[in-house]
Amino acid sequence: MGYCISVCIEKGGVGKTVTVTNMAALMAQSGKKVLVVDMDAQGNCTYTLTGARVTDSRFARCGVYDMLRAYGISGAENYVSRTEFAGIDIIPANANTPMASRQLQILAQSENESINSFLAMSLAQVAENYDYVLIDTPPSRDLMVTNALVASDFVLIPCVCDDYSRDSVYRTIGMCRDLEKDEGVPIDILGILLTMVEKTALTEVIRDELRSGQFGNKLFKAEIRKGQAVKDSTRLGAPVVLCARTSNPAKDYVKAYEELESRIREKEA
Repeated sequence: MGYCISVCIEKGGVGKTVTVTNMAALMAQSGKKVLVVDMDAQGNCTYTLTGARVTDSRFARCGVYDMLRAYGISGAENYVSRTEFAGIDIIPANANTPMASRQLQILAQSENESINSFLAMSLAQVAENYDYVLIDTPPSRDLMVTNALVASDFVLIPCVCDDYSRDSVYRTIGMCRDLEKDEGVPIDILGILLTMVEKTALTEVIRDELRSGQFGNKLFKAEIRKGQAVKDSTRLGAPVVLCARTSNPAKDYVKAYEELESRIREKEA
């Protein structure tokens, strides 16, 4: 069985989806089998990897909500779909995704299990088929996020260099620690990845604050520079590492993936 990694922070606009799709593409390029789970009702990850929007009918009955609604009746393998990229499968978002939190509440009332455990139990049915499971989470602190964290072996926290994002990093780590205590499961912060990095005085300040803080060892050495190629790749509906390989963000994601693999190997050792 491979590793499950949630890309998570409470704040939006920091590059969670871009990080998930590019990490998935690099994993697949290296011969890994990857399952992406789109927990965000916006469905941007689903769109990038499949071309389908949440308003389309393509995944009308095979999204995350539908998998949870069929918990105990239909296996998770019935909700896995192919993407447009070899080696990457997806449990997509669809128009029903906003109802998933309510479905988790219904499950908690009918099943003798923690409300935060149902995604983990669902994914356990298919995890052995993959080297990595990557979860794209919404920018919030809700049941979708807590289920994703409990299901994960590791958490990767993307962060842009501003005060709001820095504070969100600490809140997200605090949420992980609270869940560890409440659920009795380890939630390992694999690292903090700076995204959309520009050469400014504020960038230096935020980087130094994170590096010198109590979680300084979690800060990735690799950083993702800001670049037009990311916006272009979003319009093209493809990870930047595939459609603009020579761009700065693509090169940076390659380094970030190498560091991610290195950090996991260290933990294995």
